[in-house]
Amino acid sequence: MDLGISGFHDLTSANEGYIVSGKQLKNKYPRVFKKHIIALNRLAAIANLPGTQDLSPTSIAQIIQETESKTVYPT
Repeated sequence: MDLGISGFHDLTSANEGYIVSGKQLKNKYPRVFKKHIIALNRLAAIANLPGTQDLSPTSIAQIIQETESKTVYPT
């Protein structure tokens, strides 16, 4: 299924300062579902880590667990 997202610029704010939230993505692209929001939240969590953060399998698993528990799904 095509969501209409053509590039990374569609996932960032107008000034490209941050990755949009799942709710913002859902407002812009109505065909966005729960799985897309989860993936976007995980991407944002990893992209917003400090440059010194070690991306070990343990830290990635922790990010996945934390983003899953904090995700709010817009209706």
